[in-house]
Amino acid sequence: MTNSKKLCFAIAMGSLPIPVFAQHNSSPPMEDYEDVGQGAGMEWHYQIKDGVPNLEFGVKETGHRLDRLWEFSCSKMEGEHGTISNTIFAKPPEIQPDDQFGFSVRIDKGKSVGLVANRGPFQVQGYDTYFPQFEITDKHDLWDLLRHGKRAYINLNGNKFSIHLDGSAKAIGTFINSCRTKSN
Repeated sequence: MTNSKKLCFAIAMGSLPIPVFAQHNSSPPMEDYEDVGQGAGMEWHYQIKDGVPNLEFGVKETGHRLDRLWEFSCSKMEGEHGTISNTIFAKPPEIQPDDQFGFSVRIDKGKSVGLVANRGPFQVQGYDTYFPQFEITDKHDLWDLLRHGKRAYINLNGNKFSIHLDGSAKAIGTFINSCRTKSN
């Protein structure tokens, strides 16, 4: 093959489309999932309130309802028969009073865990409002994922945010053990 033919061949090969292979994204881009905890000093902590074990991701030093993002309690929600109730203090857009809605939690590079929540009524500083509430058992896969991960990416009907999991292993372990002891 002459040099001119080699050059033409190289140009022709270079202009062919290159196949694109699907790549698994290691984690969702942070610009899509704002870190809502670190800037506010939120951390994972366990405590007992009125004799009921509680786990919170929030600002430990305050009792203000809006200084926490995620709250777990061994007490069941009204009319429900689960073991651990959860409230996320973040609102999904456009939820009607009796709606159920899905959301997902992805830990690091792992699979996404889907959950279904109800609109839970709350009163904060004299105002009626709502936040997502749901129940899971003490053996749900989410507990192990939260304990061993570094970051949780949460998509709540389009409201996307992330939280760090530093300190979650100890707090979750103590909380789950307390809930199991309480139920016996």
